[in-house]
Amino acid sequence: MAADVEAREANVFRALFHTPGEGDKLLAARGIQPARYDVVVLIRTVSVEAALAVRESAAYKELAQTLRAAARRTHEIVARNAGRLGDVDHSQNHCFLFNYFYADDHETLLKVFDYTAGWFQAKTALPNSALMQPLEGESADYGLINHASWPTLRAFLPSLIFRPTFRSFVLANFKANGVAAQPIIYRRV
Repeated sequence: MAADVEAREANVFRALFHTPGEGDKLLAARGIQPARYDVVVLIRTVSVEAALAVRESAAYKELAQTLRAAARRTHEIVARNAGRLGDVDHSQNHCFLFNYFYADDHETLLKVFDYTAGWFQAKTALPNSALMQPLEGESADYGLINHASWPTLRAFLPSLIFRPTFRSFVLANFKANGVAAQPIIYRRV
């Protein structure tokens, strides 16, 4: 990005795998395509105003045009920080999560996210998480996007597969409150 734009960092992530999400029926009923993004470009800035300036920069416009030309579908938003459990460390070659959440009601979505987030801290030793909420007027396909990382797949994947409380607590709360969660695990490239 140009030096005059206040971007702290830009990272590119490539999908390792799309994990099974919840809420496909809800998304289909609302006419929302599931999140199936093979590449994520995350540009962190010092403020929302700086993020809006990045969007108007020539470098961003060139990047966006290149990606749109090569992709079947893109999703571009400017988001604000809606919550944080430590900074996501992009200097390490960790497994990075981008979890795309949808619910009809944004307030309910935030409450359910907050209610279930403690499970991930307790059961998967989640060291960090940055919750991104699209600004007013941005695409409403996903009300929240959670970005987090773990050192390895072994740090969290067994908990999602073998802990019954993942289904009986986390997924059950999502279903009961009409929340679609679409997690994708990425590596930084």
